[in-house]
Amino acid sequence: MNQDLTTGKPSRVLWKFCLPLFGSIIFQQLYNIADSFVAGKFISENALAAVGNSYEITLIFIAFAFGCNIGCSVVAAQFFGAKDLRSMKTTIYTTLIASAGLCAVLMLVGLLLSRQLLGLINTPDEIMKDSQLYLNIYICGLPFVFFYNVATGIFSALGDSKTPFFFLMASSLSNIAVDILFVTAFGMGVDGVAWATFLCQGVSCVLALVFVFLYAPIVLLIVFSFNSGNSNMVWKGFSLHWYTKLFRNRIIMQSVYTTLLVSLLATIIATVAGTFAAIGFYAMRRRVRNPLMTVNNIPMMNADIVTGVSMCLLFVAFFSGWGSFASWFNTLGLFRLPTHLTMGFGTLLIAHITFNIPYVILSVGPKLRQMDRNLVDAAMDLGCTWMQAFQKVIIPEIKPGIVSGALTAFTMSIDDFVISYFTAGSSASTLAMTIYGMTKKKVTPEINAISTLLFVTVLILLAVINLREARQERKRIAEAAHK
Repeated sequence: MNQDLTTGKPSRVLWKFCLPLFGSIIFQQLYNIADSFVAGKFISENALAAVGNSYEITLIFIAFAFGCNIGCSVVAAQFFGAKDLRSMKTTIYTTLIASAGLCAVLMLVGLLLSRQLLGLINTPDEIMKDSQLYLNIYICGLPFVFFYNVATGIFSALGDSKTPFFFLMASSLSNIAVDILFVTAFGMGVDGVAWATFLCQGVSCVLALVFVFLYAPIVLLIVFSFNSGNSNMVWKGFSLHWYTKLFRNRIIMQSVYTTLLVSLLATIIATVAGTFAAIGFYAMRRRVRNPLMTVNNIPMMNADIVTGVSMCLLFVAFFSGWGSFASWFNTLGLFRLPTHLTMGFGTLLIAHITFNIPYVILSVGPKLRQMDRNLVDAAMDLGCTWMQAFQKVIIPEIKPGIVSGALTAFTMSIDDFVISYFTAGSSASTLAMTIYGMTKKKVTPEINAISTLLFVTVLILLAVINLREARQERKRIAEAAHK
C-alpha cells in the first residue's frame, strides 16, 4: 500500500505519483458530465440546464472537501516520512472529526438555503425546481465526498495515489450506467441522475475507507513485526528478532500446541460426524430433510457470543449435577468416576466439534445431491455390500466436499476466539485467547509477529479452499460440456 517516494529517479517517481492524481481530477468531473449528458439526452433540455446550473454550487462543496484532502495529505505525509506513526494517527483522526463537523455545517446550510443559493446565481424559474431537487440530493451525499477525499489524502500521504484512482474510476464509469438505468428503466427524471451520483459516490467512499481502516492496519501490523525496535510507531530497521523471541516464549508455544491439537481433533471428528450426518439427510425425504437442514444452518447464522455463552451455561449446568451422579455411581463398585469436573481442554474440544459439524454438512450436502443415486444401486446389483458401495462409490463422489468441509472446519477452529473464550475455562488457552491476554497489557512487536503468522495461516487455508472450489467448478463445467 505505502510507497517510498524517496528512492528511484525523481522524475519517474513524480510522474508515477502525479498521473493517478490527474486522472482522479478528471474522473471527479465525470460525475457531472455524465449527469448532464444523460439529463440532456434522455430527459429534457430543462433537465440539462438544471443539472448544469447546480454544478456551480456543487463545485464550492467539492473545494471544501478537496481542502480537507490536501490538509490531511500534507501533515500526515510529514509524520509518515518521520516514522512518527502516533502523530500520523492523531492527524488522521483529527481530520476525520474536523471534516465531519465541516460537512455537517455545509449540509445544514445547503439544505436550508438551497433555493437562496440558486437565486444568487440567477437560476431561471422554469428550472428552479429541478435544480433545487438535484442540489438537495447532492448535498445529502456530501459525507461521501468529504470522507472519500480524506481517505484519498491518507493514501497520498502513504505514497499511494493509484488505489483511490481505481476506486474513483470504477465509481465514475458505473455512474454513467446507473444514470441511464434510473432514467430509462425506472422512469426517473433529474432525481434519477442525482441519486445515481449519490450511490456511486457512496460506493467509492466506502471502498476507500474500508481499504484504509481495514487493510492498512493489517499491512502496518505485518511491517512492524519485522521492526528491530520495540515500538509499533517508529521503524528502527529490519529484523527477525521478534519471531525468534516468539518461538522461545513457552506460554505462546503452549497455546499454539493447544490450538493445533484442538483444531486437528475437532476437524477429524467433525468431518466424520458431519459426513455421516449429510448422508443421513440425503437419504431422508425432502419434507423431513428441509426442516433439519434449517436447524443445521442456525448455528452458522447465530452470533458467536450467543453460542459461546449458551455452551458455557450448558457445561456449568452439567458439571453441577455431575458430582451427585458420580458419587452414586462410585457406590456400585464397578469403577470410579471423578467427582469434580471443570471446563478445560475437553469442553473446548466439544465446543469446536459442535460448531464445525454444520460447516461440514453444508460442504458435503451439495456433492451428495450432485451424485447419481443409481450408482449405488448399480454397485449393489453387481454384488457389492452397502459398505463396499459406500467405500467405492459414495466416498469418491463426495470426496471434494469432504476435503472442503475439513479445510473450512480447520480454518474456523484455528481462527475462533469468542466460543473458545467461554468454553476453555482457566486450564486451557488457544492462540487467539493468548494474543487477547497479551494485548490487555501492551501491544508489542511480538504480538505483531504471532498475529502475522496467524493471519498468513488463515489466508493460505482460505486460498486453498477457494482454489479447490474453483477447480471443482471448472471440472464440473467441463464434464457438463462433454455430455
